[in-house]
Amino acid sequence: MAKSKKKSGNEKKIDEETTSQESSSLSTRTTSEIGEISGFKVLRWKAKPESEVIREFFVKIHDVSEPTRRKPLGRTLLILNIPPFVYEKNIRQMFSAFGKIDEIFLHQKPTLSIPNQANKYFPSEKELVDGYKVAYVVFSDIRSVKELIQIKTNEIEPLLLNGEIHAGMRKWIDDYNSQIIDPAVLEEDVKQYMIEFEKQEIRRKAAEKQASEPDDEGWVTVTSQGKRAGTKRTESTQEKLKAKKRRMEKAVLNITPAQIKATKAKQLEELKKKFDEDKQKIALLKQQRKFKPF
Repeated sequence: MAKSKKKSGNEKKIDEETTSQESSSLSTRTTSEIGEISGFKVLRWKAKPESEVIREFFVKIHDVSEPTRRKPLGRTLLILNIPPFVYEKNIRQMFSAFGKIDEIFLHQKPTLSIPNQANKYFPSEKELVDGYKVAYVVFSDIRSVKELIQIKTNEIEPLLLNGEIHAGMRKWIDDYNSQIIDPAVLEEDVKQYMIEFEKQEIRRKAAEKQASEPDDEGWVTVTSQGKRAGTKRTESTQEKLKAKKRRMEKAVLNITPAQIKATKAKQLEELKKKFDEDKQKIALLKQQRKFKPF
């Protein structure tokens, strides 16, 4: 059983939030003996029944000031210290013992947002969750979360991870094979996408046609559609817009009564100078127009 002074990255982060007195007491006891650390319950688990290595999840009720609809307060459990080889199906299998689970969200770190559905063929870097991660488990019943938190976790048997561990060389092989796309499957996905796209186009055109036809009283709904194209959302264009905004903000911030007075005086001086130059030009033109016989 690992000592607390040999913790993983997530465990260390939790310890840094404790007081120096708590840190010194943890150095002589394991987290499993404590049962709770920094507001998190320590939930023990094993990868195999015969394994002597006891691992630990850190769990607590998801409690934030701005909850989201899909991570409701009371029914959502936050789990830390999830290793790379533990996936959503494993978490569902282990925590279903405490009650029915509606949804599970995996993130690289705690967040209020909901992860976007990853594209099967073009996954975004932001959608990839690598290494140690956190999970939000949403139970159907609020009592499931309450009962789990009230359990004396250091007195119960460790949870068991059923199934083969997807790690090491096996994981690399499977990850590589999953990148190879079956042409037949891809063709079918493209067909289904185009069918759905054509349906949406038909509905859109029908809605536009209906909107342009007069109603029972002869009125036609007129909608405003700007013809001017929007700004291209390229990196260079966005940088120019940001620079322009900074210059405008700087100009506004630098305007004081003294600066306003000096600016007006400068403008008046420039107007006088331009007036004198114009007078000289007019006089020169008049002189050139005089009749000179010699």
